Amino acid sequence: MPLTTREAALEQLAPILPILRDAILGGWNEYREQPVELQLKYTPRTRANAVRDLILDRVRVGVDGMPGVKIVKARGLDLLSLLGDTLQLLIRFKKLDRNKLASSYPTMQAQLFDLQLPLEGVPTATRLSAGYQLTKDQGDIAGIFVTCQVGAHLAWDIDVLQETSTPVVELPLSPAIAATLSLPVSIKVDQKKTKESKE
Repeated sequence: MPLTTREAALEQLAPILPILRDAILGGWNEYREQPVELQLKYTPRTRANAVRDLILDRVRVGVDGMPGVKIVKARGLDLLSLLGDTLQLLIRFKKLDRNKLASSYPTMQAQLFDLQLPLEGVPTATRLSAGYQLTKDQGDIAGIFVTCQVGAHLAWDIDVLQETSTPVVELPLSPAIAATLSLPVSIKVDQKKTKESKE
């Protein structure tokens, strides 16, 4: 099966990008609300698994009832399936490294998933990762992306925060407001009171 292009995937993903963004931010924030002493007990792998489960819970709620969109379980993986007219995408949820590649222990299953090779029990589709990068201190989310990787190579990515941001539009000012803003501002100082306050 040929790999889906970024443009085709973005068109199909556009309606759910806000859901993915909110689920990832919400899952991370829910994890961070746990007591610090509990967070300190987690290994990076345990933390990533806990955050993934919190994200999945939010995604399930967010896509509930959407046509052609559902969570499927395949080979122990919880995957978001998007079935379009000519295109199927399968998305897993992962922590991403600094190169935007999914952080996975290199099992045979993980390697076949990443290589986009047939995997028994997993529907034929372009396999993507929706994930987050952390700041250097691991204390916050630095970015959210949907990525398509082939092995250890990033084929393309979608910056979810950029795609879901509301553009800032500069509106022209009315002539009356523009005239008001260009007036010089003057402050009247009562010389007598200023002199008295100095004494």
